[in-house]
Amino acid sequence: MPETIRNDCRNTDQEVPETPGKIIRCILESFALERIESLTGKQYERLHMVGDGIHNELLCQYTANVLAREVWTGPSEAGVNGHST
Repeated sequence: MPETIRNDCRNTDQEVPETPGKIIRCILESFALERIESLTGKQYERLHMVGDGIHNELLCQYTANVLAREVWTGPSEAGVNGHST
């Protein structure tokens, strides 16, 4: 599996993870949205983040960078009361 990940990264002009830690990080960063897209059969242009984590601008920007997609934020209360907008 590590070589498959490295090849995919090479083929898509991404940084190639060389250490076990970087390979694991690559898997974790890409898994969530790709899994949602494979389950729904749709590709999403943006992600809507809710909950207290949205107050961390670095987290939001990092998420957008990793996904290479626009990230919308808010409301922060949605993580507490279980709904989103």
